Amino acid sequence: MISTEGLNGVSQLKKQCDLGKMLLDTMNSQKFDLKDGDILCISSKLCSIASGNIVDLKKSRAI
Repeated sequence: MISTEGLNGVSQLKKQCDLGKMLLDTMNSQKFDLKDGDILCISSKLCSIASGNIVDLKKSRAI
């Protein structure tokens, strides 16, 4: 059986941070349990924000 669940509040990430710690803290606060065989999917956008690899298009110059 396949099912999906999302974490609330993760999308509020606005700055560079420790993504692993933030995900564990969010999962613990929401009583989210991972079981053997579960797959955790993390968007590339979330990884980019957490590592500081973002560009503010309002402040960048057009090429």
